[in-house]
Amino acid sequence: MKLLYLILLVLIFDFVKTNSEWKKVYQHEKSVQQWDFDCADSLNCISLASPGATGSMYIKTTDGGYNWFVPFADSTIMIYNEQGQWIDTKSPKFKAARCIDFVTQYLVVVGHKEGQITISRDGGVSWDSINLNTQDFKIIKFTDSLSGIALTNNFIFLTTDGGESWNNITSNLNYSGSILLIPTLFCRRSYFILLNILATFLFSFLLYSIKQALSMDTNITLFDLTIPTF
Repeated sequence: MKLLYLILLVLIFDFVKTNSEWKKVYQHEKSVQQWDFDCADSLNCISLASPGATGSMYIKTTDGGYNWFVPFADSTIMIYNEQGQWIDTKSPKFKAARCIDFVTQYLVVVGHKEGQITISRDGGVSWDSINLNTQDFKIIKFTDSLSGIALTNNFIFLTTDGGESWNNITSNLNYSGSILLIPTLFCRRSYFILLNILATFLFSFLLYSIKQALSMDTNITLFDLTIPTF
């Protein structure tokens, strides 16, 4: 269903592009850098932005893009005294965010630098974090509210409980080296929704391959994954 929504959005955007001019519906008060974009359905979308070198900001719409707001911002805060002198700096709570999967209307999963994953279960208002390794996450994709994978340059992590726990399954696949040579096509600066559609196909196939590989090893418990049919 999520894939159908994304295809519908692409068709709508293509129609708008060929039949009219784009209309600016949101302008943040400060300059921000866009890193990723994803939609849970035809109404709920989040743009993953960075207000600075270390911070993160989530710009969200719940009406299909007509109106946007910021449910959560995490950036460096400079603290000054009454005389206007700098006295301290408050660092961001989380590492800089780089990729996002807006799984359902309420479940949002974000991959950060230095091996951190954050999860929101209220649509992006509050967040919990977990640190899995020291490498930057490049891609995070879920097939449903329980099953998903997270990729760095050299590791694959799998969850089957909605992100509560993650298993490093790279060694189970008897694979070494770089996982993907072009991960940033789907994560860093992924401005085009079409790339997210292609990513959905790619990772559905990857999850299927993982399931097949694990099933060949009798010493490994097979994960119960639901692979979508397109």
